[in-house]
Amino acid sequence: MKAMFVGQQVKLATHLDMIFVVTKINADHSYAIKAQSNMAAQLSYDHVVAEMLCVVDAKK
Repeated sequence: MKAMFVGQQVKLATHLDMIFVVTKINADHSYAIKAQSNMAAQLSYDHVVAEMLCVVDAKK
């Protein structure tokens, strides 16, 4: 599994229609992610394991 970096765009396995940004890499190698919705609300998750994330392909 390739390591992700802060600022990278990812999708969460349970919300494939949303794009999140990695905001923090935790000591246990899990990630904090955040998405901005259209209503200026923020959706964030902490301690997400890499297996739950899919890197957004920049080529698309």
